[in-house]
Order: sequence, then C-alpha cells, then structure tokens
Amino acid sequence: LPPAVPIFTGNYGEAGALSILGPAAGVDRAVYSGHNNYALWGPPPGRPDSVLCAGRFKPGYLERFWAEVRKIADIRPPDGVDNAEKAGGAAIYLCGQPRGDWAQLWPGLRHFD
Repeated sequence: LPPAVPIFTGNYGEAGALSILGPAAGVDRAVYSGHNNYALWGPPPGRPDSVLCAGRFKPGYLERFWAEVRKIADIRPPDGVDNAEKAGGAAIYLCGQPRGDWAQLWPGLRHFD
C-alpha cells in the first residue's frame, strides 16, 4: 500500500501502541482513532479512499463508512498480554469506496466511551 494510506484504530490504546511501537516493527504510516481524546486530533489529511482499520469493530460498523471492507488479518496479542484484543475479534481491514469525505465520516467515527 502507498505510505499515504492511514491506519484508523478502534481505540486510543491501539493507536498509541502503533504510534509508539510501530516504527520499530516497520509500521511507518500515520495512525488515527476516533476514540476519546485521539478524536480531537481530527481525521487524516486527504481522502478516505483507502484506509487500514485495526481493532475490534462491531459487525457492520465499518460498512457504515466504507462500501468495501475486506478483512486481511486477525490480531492476536502475544501470550501474557492481557488487553481487549485478547478476547478475540480484533482484526485488520482494508477499507475502500468511502461513503463520503473525512469531514462527513469523522463525526460518526468519533466515540467517547
């Protein structure tokens, strides 16, 4: 994928982990989240034509924002790591064919919980 394709995560913990630990693992792209204060930093620049979405998303959630959602990998934390992703259901999705631009999508992607 081109480097301009952003990563959007389901929560601030995932976004923080990818931002801090990602570069050492070869993840060299911008990370965004609509969760809590991460949402206040706003959406990525450009258009949401291709976005990697990582995390635990409820069925049908991503499809509200992109017409094309393809699961490309499961996320499995290493043994001994106790986090929300350990419960299962966390995955990486490649999303395309947005149902609007970032200004239209971002309010629906924001959540404070």
